[in-house]
Amino acid sequence: MTVDSPPAVETVHKVLGGAALAFGAAGLLAPRALLSAYGMSLQGGESMYLARMWGARMAFIGALSLAATGELRRTSFMLGAALGGVDTVLSLATPGLSAQTRIQGATTASAIGSMALYALRES
Repeated sequence: MTVDSPPAVETVHKVLGGAALAFGAAGLLAPRALLSAYGMSLQGGESMYLARMWGARMAFIGALSLAATGELRRTSFMLGAALGGVDTVLSLATPGLSAQTRIQGATTASAIGSMALYALRES
């Protein structure tokens, strides 16, 4: 814990970084399971490639987030809140997605974005 961060912010920081690592690992190592959990099509190598590519990036973001301190940590909270908002809108506005994909995508993204916004406000 840093000197100026309340314990709740430290917990959120660890949860956000850990969640990014976990989602990243799922996308990278088990793309079919991740896509299926979100009700997404498993057709073609393109979806597997995109899931793995997304997974690698999420794992990298999670590792960077967990390593961040001070102002860089605040920046990661700000970017996490923004990304959560963008992902929520994309989940709801993208044509052709199933109801399951829309709901799970928007729920996950808005929860992560809300936690990041809370941590930003409290840090």
